[in-house]
Amino acid sequence: MKKAIVFFSGVIENYFEIKKVNLNDYDIYCADGGAEHAKALNLLPKLIIGDFDSIKPSTKEYFINKTEFLEFSKDKDFTDGELLLKHIHDSYEEIYVLGAFGGSLYHLLGNVFLLEKYPKVRLINDFEEVFYIKDTYIFSKKKDIKVSFIPIDKENKISLKGFKFDLSEKPVKRGDSLTLSNTITESIAVAEIHSGSFIAVVQRIKEISVWLIKLDIRYLKFYNYIQLWYTFQKFKCGGFKWKNI
Repeated sequence: MKKAIVFFSGVIENYFEIKKVNLNDYDIYCADGGAEHAKALNLLPKLIIGDFDSIKPSTKEYFINKTEFLEFSKDKDFTDGELLLKHIHDSYEEIYVLGAFGGSLYHLLGNVFLLEKYPKVRLINDFEEVFYIKDTYIFSKKKDIKVSFIPIDKENKISLKGFKFDLSEKPVKRGDSLTLSNTITESIAVAEIHSGSFIAVVQRIKEISVWLIKLDIRYLKFYNYIQLWYTFQKFKCGGFKWKNI
């Protein structure tokens, strides 16, 4: 099975989870500034695509003789991310996009709704996985994981089995919140889409683990702030004289 990892230029809070993955099993691609993530992870993408308005000149120089670049005009009809997905979608069974979140709201929403157009794609951040479903989907070994189903079409119908709130051929309209924030209660859970389609948002780790990771990220940020404050005070006070602070 051919699989690809695509880096968009959005926020990736940390690289801990990515480094746990055997990246040799994936082809790597970058949309414009997504190359910054590849460089930080010491990964060599097969292709970097876009109008190159967000990639740093130093990063472009770093990759220029190592990989292929495909440049487009800034006056184009697609985002850099969609240009890349259009280019590779038919060549892979699974495509995982990292860096699709953060930044501007219009980019976030645009990236989520790309899933309907490119159904092999999954958007992943540190805590959630987002993908498009319109048929039966089986969740295996996801007990106690939270799942939300966001209805896409004007009229939809869904059955859920193995969840805290099971449903049987339940009509759901676009904009309804009935199918948000459910929890898997069995080792095997099934979502059957009878009509319409949904965006599934699946928690990647259990709630306590999410809390611990968020705490760790906040601690690291706090530690960085303390380091910055310490340095500032050292320069300000000429050697850190506590009585002057």
